[in-house]
Amino acid sequence: MTDRRAELISIVLLLVLTLAMFADVLFAGGTRVVGHPTTDPYLQFLPWRDFGFRELAKGNLALWNPYIFGGAPYFGAMQAALLYPPNCLFLILPIALAVNWSIALHVFAIGAFTFYWMRVRQLHVAATFLAAVLVMFCGAHFLHIFAGHLPHLLAMTWAPLIFCAIDGLFETRNFRWCLLGMFAVAMQVLAGFPQHVFTQR
Repeated sequence: MTDRRAELISIVLLLVLTLAMFADVLFAGGTRVVGHPTTDPYLQFLPWRDFGFRELAKGNLALWNPYIFGGAPYFGAMQAALLYPPNCLFLILPIALAVNWSIALHVFAIGAFTFYWMRVRQLHVAATFLAAVLVMFCGAHFLHIFAGHLPHLLAMTWAPLIFCAIDGLFETRNFRWCLLGMFAVAMQVLAGFPQHVFTQR
C-alpha cells in the first residue's frame, strides 16, 4: 500500500470514529446537546449563539447583548465568535444541531491536523494515526465537551496545524508554511478563546 493511500484511509477512519462517537446527536434530531445539561452550553453558549447568529441572519452585527445584567459587550467579548468561519453552521442549522456538528467537526479536525503534523515529522502512518486518535479523545481536549467549553474546543483545534506549519517551515524553508501558520493563528484568534493563542507562544 502506498503512503498516499494509507494516509487517505487513515483520515477516513478518523472521520468514521468521529461520526461513531457523535452519531446519536448528529442524526437523531431533537434538541439534545452534547455535554452536561447544567454546564456552559445551556447556561451561556446556546443563548449567546442563538442571539448573535439570529441577529447576523437579519444583517445585524451584534455589538451589545442587552439580555445580560444591564447589557454587556457581545462582539468585543470574543467568545461570541461571530467572525469564525465554521460558525456559519449556526446560520443554517437549528441551534442544538449546529452546536453538535461544530463539536464533532472540530474533534475530527484536531485529529486530522495532528495526523498531518506527525507526517511532516516523518512518523510512520500507523504512528501518526495513533497520535491523531489520542489527541482527539485525550482528557485535555475531549473533557471540554462534557463541560461545554465551546471556545476552548474551537481554539485548541488549530494548535496542531500551527505546530505543523512551524515544523514544515524549519524543514523546508518554504514560505507556504508561513501562510498556513498565519491562517491557523487567525482561525484560533477568531475561535473565541484568545488565551490559547497566548499560552502556546
